[in-house]
Amino acid sequence: MYPSITIEELEQKRQEGIAVIDVREELPFNQNHLPEAINIPLNQLSENINELDDDTTYYVICTLGVRSMQACEFLAHEGYDVVNVEGGMQAYREMKK
Repeated sequence: MYPSITIEELEQKRQEGIAVIDVREELPFNQNHLPEAINIPLNQLSENINELDDDTTYYVICTLGVRSMQACEFLAHEGYDVVNVEGGMQAYREMKK
């Protein structure tokens, strides 16, 4: 199992220098993403898992929070420390209005 946080909680955590994985496809990622986010699309996560550090907590984000939940389930099962970001980039855009 893994925890989830709101976009407002993520915004506070970002000031601490956190690791963010954006699991959206390359085009939406390139159009708008958090500056510190690395892009690993959900369908490429299993083949790129070796790029991740076992000792890092990863905050996982997508557009609405569905793909990030799937990514968190997979990564948590593989032994990684992950946190799902509820509402995803849509919630981030709403918060910034």
